[in-house]
Amino acid sequence: MISIVARAIPHLTSEEDPASFWQAILDLGAPAHEWVERFFWHWFTDGLHASASPTEFVRLWQGMVVYTLSSPKWDPGQRYAHYDVEDMVIELLGLDGRWNAFASDESYLVPLKSMTPLFEQAAHRWFTPRVVRNFLHFVVKPAAAPLLLPALPWLATAVGSFDTYDWREDIEGGLIEYLHVGWKREGQNVLADPALNRAYRDLLASVVSRGSHAAIALRDLVAAGTTA
Repeated sequence: MISIVARAIPHLTSEEDPASFWQAILDLGAPAHEWVERFFWHWFTDGLHASASPTEFVRLWQGMVVYTLSSPKWDPGQRYAHYDVEDMVIELLGLDGRWNAFASDESYLVPLKSMTPLFEQAAHRWFTPRVVRNFLHFVVKPAAAPLLLPALPWLATAVGSFDTYDWREDIEGGLIEYLHVGWKREGQNVLADPALNRAYRDLLASVVSRGSHAAIALRDLVAAGTTA
């Protein structure tokens, strides 16, 4: 049934009110998180293939993100529902590596760029260690390239609040990869912007302090001022 809804939404006209279909599912919230998660599994596969274009798919997806950003049922502070909300958010934002093949498709590059303000709001509301772990693997993919630089301060704020226990989510490897890709692709822009430079170096310091050889090698590359 959920797969039918996901496939149907892109074909509905505005008069048929496609939002009413997905709102009913998203309003289930944390108590029915498995249903919500399953909807997004189908949305990023069946719904994506049913959409007329990447722009149209992302337009519909944006509506879902906007809706949940203000929904109390997606509040990460809900008692006993913290992990369930995280699971829903990972699916909502397309951060599940099983279903986000679109992020490797450069035809989604421009549409994803239009979602930058929404990802920023999502970062402020939902960037817990588990969500950050998944975002780090997402943001280095080709279509997510427009998010590489804007994500620096979002991640610096989030990672700066993590304690030792939070790093158990295997954030270190993903963060080093993100910093390496970001430096290679956007190193000159990082150097040219004081705020981005500060955020980048704060993130780099956080992984260097953990003694990773890969992080130390990247620090030396950055110190040398080369993006090769």
